[in-house]
Parts: sequence; structure tokens; C-alpha cells
Amino acid sequence: VTVAIIWSWMFNYSRGGLNSLFRLVGLGDLAPDWLGNPNLVMFSVILMLGWKFVGYGSLVVLGGLQGVPNSQIEAARLDGASTLQVYRRVLLPQVWGHILTITLLLSMYLLKTFDYIHVLTGGGPGWASTLFPVLVYRKMFGELDYAGGAAAATFMFVLVSVVAVPYLIWSRRDEAAS
Repeated sequence: VTVAIIWSWMFNYSRGGLNSLFRLVGLGDLAPDWLGNPNLVMFSVILMLGWKFVGYGSLVVLGGLQGVPNSQIEAARLDGASTLQVYRRVLLPQVWGHILTITLLLSMYLLKTFDYIHVLTGGGPGWASTLFPVLVYRKMFGELDYAGGAAAATFMFVLVSVVAVPYLIWSRRDEAAS
């Protein structure tokens, strides 16, 4: 909630930090209404969530990179591999599991970002930033349509399962092979 409140101050049209920066460098005419424009609101939400989670994702990938033995990188260099080939053939295959894991975790987390969107935009303007969790909340508590809210929640569960189950099968098969 604190992150959403701080970013709502940053996105404020008249006194927000981003638009004040635009005005300071002489681009005040380009200062957009970050949360009031239906075409920009999801970009604003993605910007806020990206800022929040880039550190977590970076740490997971850094941990994977630090697990790669230097001897493999040196062997590739001795065999004449370029920097791009070292990344493509040595580093990327060894951190691919870490990248998939963080992608799955962040994808599932982004599907349940009710608190950020509710505080930042309330799902608006209109329905422009309404994701499944906000839709469930609107249906169940705003419209008192419990069946519609339950249907949206069930669909969200199925969507997460479609992403998570193949990943779990893949990771189990990968563990059994090693």
C-alpha cells in the first residue's frame, strides 16, 4: 500500500514528481495525466510494479549467475567463444531455471495485485486498469454479484493453474534427470 501511495504522488497530474520533472526540463506540454488517461494507466501500473519487483528478480538471477563456475566461462573463452557466445551457450542455459522461476512467481503475483491497483487507480478510469482481483472485488462488494465474483475468481485460479502446472511438471522432470 505504501508503494502505491508514493507512486500516486509521483503520478499526480498537477504536482506529481514525474510531471514536475517534465516541467522543470521544459517539456511541460508533454506531461501526461498518468492515472486519468485510459491509454496510460496500465503503463503507469506496470511502471510502478516493475520498480517494486526489479530488485527481487535481479537478486534471483544474480544468485543463479554466481552459481556458474568460472572454469566453464574460462573454458569457453579458451575455445574461442565471443562474449555473446559465452552468454548464449554457457550462462543462459545455467540460469534459465532461475529466470523461469522468477517469471512464474512474478506472473502469479501480478495476477493478484489487488492492493496496488485499488489504492493507485481503483480499477479506473472506467475499467482501464481492472484486473481479475479488482473485478472480483467490484463484483462481490460493489455490485453484490457473488456468483459473478466467484466465477471471476475461479477463472483467475484456472489461469494461474495453466501457467503453474506445466512449470511444476517441468521442474519435477528436471529434478529427476539430475
